Amino acid sequence: MLRTGALSIRVLSNSVPVKRHTPCLRLLSPRSPIRAPTAPFHRHGSTPVLANGDPTPQPEEAASSSAPQKPKPGTEIGTQNEFISYQWVRLVDPDTGELRPMARLSTILQEYRSDKAMRKRHSVQLVANGAEPIVKVVDPGALYRKAKEMKQRARENARFSGEKEIQLTWDVAGLDHQRKMEQAREGLAEGQRVSLVYAPKKGVRFLLTPEEMAERAQEDVDALSEVGREWKERDVRRRITVVYLESTKVVAPVEEKEVVVPFTASQKVVRQRMAEVQKMLEGGSKVKLRFTEEKERKEKKPQETGAVDSVADALRKEAARVKQQAEAEAKRKETKEWTRKKKDTFVEETIKTLKLGEAAKEWRSRDLWTASTTLYLTSNS
Repeated sequence: MLRTGALSIRVLSNSVPVKRHTPCLRLLSPRSPIRAPTAPFHRHGSTPVLANGDPTPQPEEAASSSAPQKPKPGTEIGTQNEFISYQWVRLVDPDTGELRPMARLSTILQEYRSDKAMRKRHSVQLVANGAEPIVKVVDPGALYRKAKEMKQRARENARFSGEKEIQLTWDVAGLDHQRKMEQAREGLAEGQRVSLVYAPKKGVRFLLTPEEMAERAQEDVDALSEVGREWKERDVRRRITVVYLESTKVVAPVEEKEVVVPFTASQKVVRQRMAEVQKMLEGGSKVKLRFTEEKERKEKKPQETGAVDSVADALRKEAARVKQQAEAEAKRKETKEWTRKKKDTFVEETIKTLKLGEAAKEWRSRDLWTASTTLYLTSNS
């Protein structure tokens, strides 16, 4: 018996009849897969071209045009030491600051990072990439201290910026809510602007309606109405509301004055400058007290009158010029000997007379630079 899709053969013998099946050869009902119609194209060389003459988009070209390419690992600015993927680089000479010729990176690493002691003091950092990559020898300890100092300064500036942000959850209550309101009240009483940020608690299902959210925020605004008022339209979103408050206290503008104290100044000059600062603080002014390295002053050349000096006058002027140059050179050498630690010690010893904490306080974080230190002072009264 012949069937569609299978061939059955019955063998007649004394044994049990055996039914055998053979694979379908699709001879009787062949089926061909259905393919989606494609746009006709012609080939010019190796690039497929549509019938209208436009080249078909390639996957590589589409990916490169849609998203910017990321730099290869090891070629980003700031990469250090063995993680730099370039084999040939140019080094900024640590002594002269000039660019050296192209050299192998391995040779530079061997020069500045050959043992454990040198690896603690030196790191080779990529500062420019391209056809001629440029590297620079840096101090890892100094980089760490600088990054730590910048983070600390950012935190202090945020604390002294005159604005405060208080975050609350929609279900806050009891002592937590009371403590948040006290923080907002203290900030507004000091003349700061306060932002109340309401958001749902993480992991808790949010069930409040917009009307309930507005009602809860208004309750806190009414509780702080004695010391603050809204100065900006509320930022209302689906689950978050931000209320902007400012102090009702009228703060009069305070005059800010500046006093400069050179690190190499004599004790007499330092006492005079500190007396000036004390007087300014007592008068209610803010003082910008700056300790800095004394810059060399360039004297103006006297105008030529046409008269010829005598030999004695010329010798006297030459002797005065040589003496002045020697004093300036000595002062320059003395300034170079001032390390960061020595400068900080000088600043702390000098401001002891101001009695910080009792009569005066710092209203802003200090500016600590290589050649100067600036303090922002105001009176406690």
